[in-house]
Amino acid sequence: MKLKSLFTMAFVASLFQSCMGILKPVPNVPDCDLKEYTYRSTGMTSFPTEDISVSLLSDGRVQLTRLDKENWGERESYYVGTEVLQQVKEIIREENMMGYKDHYRTKLDVLDGTSWGLTATFVDGTQIRSGGYMAWPKDDGIDRIKTYLYSVKSDSIAPVPVEED
Repeated sequence: MKLKSLFTMAFVASLFQSCMGILKPVPNVPDCDLKEYTYRSTGMTSFPTEDISVSLLSDGRVQLTRLDKENWGERESYYVGTEVLQQVKEIIREENMMGYKDHYRTKLDVLDGTSWGLTATFVDGTQIRSGGYMAWPKDDGIDRIKTYLYSVKSDSIAPVPVEED
């Protein structure tokens, strides 16, 4: 009886160790500030269907750049407050985006699908780099951040001056 019990315990311990190799702990969001977040997706035409970023500039200002929903294909850039980066970092934490895989791919090949990529960089150098083709993470982190960044009203932020050639 003891031998069967010892065998069962050894089997469970072995199984646990195997699972620990597969189930890696998700890193925590760093305590430092978010420096940049970029998300871009493209379809069959190779034109961006979504392109949005928010970045901390070297002079301390924060720049939001996004596709203009009114003028397809055009980008609009604005200076925004640091609270925008703080809110994006909070969504990253809430949605556990530090645990995103490097690449997501559908099981079926699709010729006219959508590919996407995101990068989030923190001031300490920690990064999230993830992307995919016709497959996304199961949570709503990407959509929540896109919705938030498009909700930042242009009348409450300053446009970035266009440089003349």
